[in-house]
Amino acid sequence: MTQDSNLTIAIFSEASKWSLPRRLVEQIEAVSPAVRVRAAHNRAELLKLLPETHSLVGFPLSDEDFHRHGRSLQWVQLTSTTPDLRLELPRLTASAVRLCTASTIQAPQRAEHAVMLILALVRRLNDAFTAQLEHVWASHELASSMRDLEGMTVGIVGLGPLGRAIARRLQPFDVEIIATLGSADNPFTGVKEMLPPDRLDELLGRSDVVVLAVPPTSVRSVLLNRSMLENCQKSAILVNVSHNRVCDDAALAEMLSRQRLGGAGLDSFDAVPLPESSPLWRMSNVIITPRVASVSPRYWERAVAVACDNLRRLLDGRPLIDEWTIEGGRDQAQRPSPVPEIAAT
Repeated sequence: MTQDSNLTIAIFSEASKWSLPRRLVEQIEAVSPAVRVRAAHNRAELLKLLPETHSLVGFPLSDEDFHRHGRSLQWVQLTSTTPDLRLELPRLTASAVRLCTASTIQAPQRAEHAVMLILALVRRLNDAFTAQLEHVWASHELASSMRDLEGMTVGIVGLGPLGRAIARRLQPFDVEIIATLGSADNPFTGVKEMLPPDRLDELLGRSDVVVLAVPPTSVRSVLLNRSMLENCQKSAILVNVSHNRVCDDAALAEMLSRQRLGGAGLDSFDAVPLPESSPLWRMSNVIITPRVASVSPRYWERAVAVACDNLRRLLDGRPLIDEWTIEGGRDQAQRPSPVPEIAAT
């Protein structure tokens, strides 16, 4: 990307007539006087601006829109995760567009959500709440099956920005963290051991808590099927805060019903919304949250902070945060190391 280029902000909701607040647009404008920043407030405005757009923040485009109108695009900063992102990314990168995902934008709140689910299941918060609703003083029943997180082995599947954020938050609990599907070269991860992908079954067998944090860029659809879940410890807790489909819900429900798993905390599912017929709804050892792990009152402040940082890096010729490329037929997120968490501004 060179100076004197056009950047379009495409963060809006036509249904609610909302678009990125002006104060946040001004933060992007302030990065460089040589970059012309324009904000689209609806699809019609976006399509009008797109032919002369070199950089795009947000991506509310269909494949047809992109191929017909986006030929001048050089860089795209995604600000959210879409269900078919695994399919969009190869098409974008094949078109020589540099692309950065929203992984760092969503990592802090998703990591907090994962830790919340872990603690709730280990300390039986779900059963305590059920007893509260029934006005039952269930101290004996709860005490007989409560566990300590301290000393447990936590296996993180997917050590990208989200996986690393989870690992950092778990360090004060004195757990042993092992991981796979990622890189341990970040000094802030606190990961004791990195296992190659072909040793995933070993990670499952060694972990008291399994956390699925697979990034949206993964080419995998279902990672944990019935045969893989059979490797888990009988008392293991599974927490899924991944962006995409990485666990077979039917197989998971079967394992839980057979008491082959100790419990599950789920914010990611095969189908959204989770069908009313799913047995997962009725299981006392399952906590379900409706795809809200990425929600944050500071979401757009954090998104703009990352976009501004990446725009500066782009202009200076430095590595980008969460840049995604295809190398050797595998997806790889290219990140400077270490990558600090981006605070709201």
